[in-house]
Amino acid sequence: MTESLRDQFPRSVVCQGAVRIAASADRVWAMVGDVGDATIARSFIERIEMHGRGIGAVRDLHLGGGMVISERIEEYSDADRYYVYRVVDQGPTSFAHHLAMTQVVPAGPGQCIVSWITMAQPLNGCDAEVRAMLQGNIDAVLSLIKQHFER
Repeated sequence: MTESLRDQFPRSVVCQGAVRIAASADRVWAMVGDVGDATIARSFIERIEMHGRGIGAVRDLHLGGGMVISERIEEYSDADRYYVYRVVDQGPTSFAHHLAMTQVVPAGPGQCIVSWITMAQPLNGCDAEVRAMLQGNIDAVLSLIKQHFER
């Protein structure tokens, strides 16, 4: 993540995770890098609606019960297998200034590491709630990716 993006927001909650996958980085990136595919977050996202393509595209995450969160793709690199996204409409959530990045890195023959980092500013003293939700989302996504490629 570039210094300029990291420094733009206050953040008291930072969550991260990483998992080694027994699949090539290119194969995993083909799924993870598809920002309009809800497969890797199916435990909490019903569907994704895309508006535009590439950097600047906005994706509406439909979470169920009519709740929608909108994210904008800020950086995207197929060559480096990463993207950065920012929540531009947090809906009824209890956080603001959300910024996140995911990356897929080769880690030997037929292996890669998928990492995710997210940061946000909780509202109304909801630090523990926001931390639990964001870390739970990262853990769920990484688990689903691992299961998908290692069945």
